[in-house]
Amino acid sequence: MEKFGTYLKLLLWNKGILAIDLAQEISMSPATLTKYFKQYSVPDRDTFGKILDYLRAFLNQEEEMRLLDLFIEEKSGFGMGLTGNAIMVYDPLDRLIFEELKQLKKSQKETLIKHLRESQCTHTAIIAKNKCPMGKISQQRKTGGAAMKLKAEFAAK
Repeated sequence: MEKFGTYLKLLLWNKGILAIDLAQEISMSPATLTKYFKQYSVPDRDTFGKILDYLRAFLNQEEEMRLLDLFIEEKSGFGMGLTGNAIMVYDPLDRLIFEELKQLKKSQKETLIKHLRESQCTHTAIIAKNKCPMGKISQQRKTGGAAMKLKAEFAAK
C-alpha cells in the first residue's frame, strides 16, 4: 500500500519541486521532510495544511485528494499500510470524519472539498469584516445557505 511520505516525495519529483524549496516555503527543516519521505513520521494537521496549501498550485484535484486520503489513513491509523514507525493518533472526531469520507463517492468528495474551501473563504471574510455586526449576520446567513445547498447536492447524488 502506498504511504503518505512516499507519495509526497513522488509528487515533488514529478512536479519538479525541490524538497528544500518546500521546506523553506513552509518554514520547516529539510530533515523533517526527509522523515516524512522515509516513513519515520507523519506531519501534524497544521503542517500538513501548509504543505497542501503550497502544493495546491501544482496538483490536480485527483493528486490532492490522494495526498489527503493517505494523510488521513496514516494519522488515523485506519489505513492497512501503517508501519511501526508511523505516528498513530486516535481522535474520535478524526475517526468519524474518516469513516464518513470512506462512504462518499468521488463526486461527493469533490463537492465536499469545494464547499469546505468556499466556507473557509467566507469565514476569512467574516473575520476581515469584523467591523459591522450586520455584515457578520449576513455572512452567517450565506454560510447557512451553503450548508443547505450542500445537503441537497449530496441527497441528489
